[in-house]
Amino acid sequence: MDNLEFLKNPWPWYLAGPVIGLIVPLFLILDNKHFGISSNFKHLCAAIAPGNLPYFQYKWKREAWNLIFALGIVVGGFVAGVVLTNTDSLIVAESTRRSLTNLGLGVDGGLVPSALFSWDSLFTLKGLLLMVF
Repeated sequence: MDNLEFLKNPWPWYLAGPVIGLIVPLFLILDNKHFGISSNFKHLCAAIAPGNLPYFQYKWKREAWNLIFALGIVVGGFVAGVVLTNTDSLIVAESTRRSLTNLGLGVDGGLVPSALFSWDSLFTLKGLLLMVF
């Protein structure tokens, strides 16, 4: 398999998970940089917040690369969810359809059962338990 082709296809979980997990300590070891989404909230607040809060008084511009990374996640999510949306309905195996029906869930062609993952079902006891646990 061509290396470029390998990068274009989804990586298996057992490879992608450790690679992502090892990036964080690698950044800390190599350049003492914090890599993650939660640190971006601090950088964003430091850029926007008034300068009289001591916690936000640091050189946040040094971490601008991290803010660009977070922006890339937002833009990538938009492109994947809106521009590259698959309009074909989901094909579900008959055995899975029967299993879901036995659980009281219908298959409506979406990626997830709307009986569980919708705003209406969120405010039911089943939806609340699913979100909490």
